[in-house]
Amino acid sequence: MRKIKPLGGDYIVIAVTALAAVLSLLLTFPRGSGSEVTVNSPGGVSVYNLFADAEFEVEGTDGIVMTVVIKDGSVFAAESGCPDRLCVKTGKISRPGETIICLPAHIIITVGGENEGGEHDFVAG
Repeated sequence: MRKIKPLGGDYIVIAVTALAAVLSLLLTFPRGSGSEVTVNSPGGVSVYNLFADAEFEVEGTDGIVMTVVIKDGSVFAAESGCPDRLCVKTGKISRPGETIICLPAHIIITVGGENEGGEHDFVAG
């Protein structure tokens, strides 16, 4: 049985494909930094400065209370009374378009601002 040996051109094709994959990932992620935090809850919509440290509580549905912390240019849910606490497990967010969502409490935290590349992260054709 004969072994198949890769040809020199195969390595070039693999390298070009890998490079194209890495470049496409880098170009599709938002590169700008956020400037504001929007908190949407059953009590209404509030907007905060992402660079002004703050800690506050947001009341959701069914009496669920979430503690939100804005610190060092990022925002996170420090505590939540929801059963699964996925909002707390999301961690810190700081880029435009990133969100923390607590479905049981109906609370949505979104980072807003401008991306360096313009209004859209990518173009679908």
